This record gives sequence, C-alpha cells and structure tokens, in this order.
Amino acid sequence: MRSKNVTIAGRDIVLRERKIKDIKENLIPKLGTAWNEVSKGDITGLVDRLGEQIVEIFPELQGIDVEECYPSELEGFVEAWIDVNFTGVKRLLGPLMSLAKLGQDKLG
Repeated sequence: MRSKNVTIAGRDIVLRERKIKDIKENLIPKLGTAWNEVSKGDITGLVDRLGEQIVEIFPELQGIDVEECYPSELEGFVEAWIDVNFTGVKRLLGPLMSLAKLGQDKLG
C-alpha cells in the first residue's frame, strides 16, 4: 500500500492508498455534483461545491479550514492523492489541468 505525506494549512497529513471498491462506492458518487459544475464551465460553482463536500470526499482534511488554504496547497494535496491512488492516471491529468487553467484564464 502506497502512502505520501503532505502539508496543508500547516498540518501534516498522511495519504494512504484506497481500495478501488472504496473509491467507486464513496468517492465517485460524491464527485458527481462537483463534476456537474465543471461540465457547465462554472469554476466558482465548482469551488463552492467542493468547499461544501471536501471533507466527505477527502476525510483526511477533517479539521482543515479550506477557506484558509492556498490553492497551491489544495492542488498539492489532490496531486499527492492521485499519485498515491492512481500513479498512471496522473500522466493523463496534466493535460486536463492545462485545459482547466486555460479555461480559467479565459474566464478571468
């Protein structure tokens, strides 16, 4: 089982690899509402939706005030989570993140 340490909002968090069953049953359904915001191109809605659900999606963030986090900390957390759980998929997310940034830049 893989694990990785990350620091977010001044706290050290240990990310541990999850079983596929846990990801399918617990993570994917919770990401559905946030994904709807992405498909609409509503970045603000995505941030608001994730802010409401972040601890449900990532229980490791229990007790962290997400509003006080830097976007780079959350990005690093998500990257570490993906690295621990989906090393191969991480290669595919790079181009997707670039597209999301391009879309965000066009909105701004």
